[in-house]
Amino acid sequence: MQRKAIAALMISLLLLSACGRGAGEQKFEAFRDTLTGQLVTTTAQVRVQRGDTVTDYTLTCQELPDGYDLTVTAPEQAAGVTAHLRDGASTLAFDDIILPAGDLNGAGLTPLTALPYVVEAIRSGYVDLTWTEDGLQVVQLITDDHTAVRLYLDGTVPQCAELSVDDTLCLRCTMENWNLEQGSTNDESQDQNLGRDQSQ
Repeated sequence: MQRKAIAALMISLLLLSACGRGAGEQKFEAFRDTLTGQLVTTTAQVRVQRGDTVTDYTLTCQELPDGYDLTVTAPEQAAGVTAHLRDGASTLAFDDIILPAGDLNGAGLTPLTALPYVVEAIRSGYVDLTWTEDGLQVVQLITDDHTAVRLYLDGTVPQCAELSVDDTLCLRCTMENWNLEQGSTNDESQDQNLGRDQSQ
């Protein structure tokens, strides 16, 4: 009789655990849906960590139907530089100069492309885990065999995103703002629901 009670208790705990994980995923998917038919503009402090070396940037990222415009606002020596990322290309154009984007994960991740990478992860990354931490919803998104994006959400507003390559944290993006404007990416041009109101 005692064994049956223990077994029933374990099954109940497993079911509760599954429900909790499912609820977290559903909450994130509801947030993900707010991006449908919208284009993201965000400004964030991007911290790059390579071994003992830490570098900070402040970047503004504007999503466009065919790519992203990026503007560096800090550090001072790079302030005002504008980069254009189109169709997932692995190079960045600074006015008439083409610079290689570098690569942290073999899939085009660089300090300057961190914000577009986060937006793309939110749109299409695989939801690996969800939990709550310090009042924020945390979602771990897998984008490829090497890269994970850990997103911290306050309701429908991202607060922070941590990007890890092969389980090593290399980039941390702390959002200063997150705005949505009506519009769609090329991937969403055939979406049947583009007319619905997705504003915050």
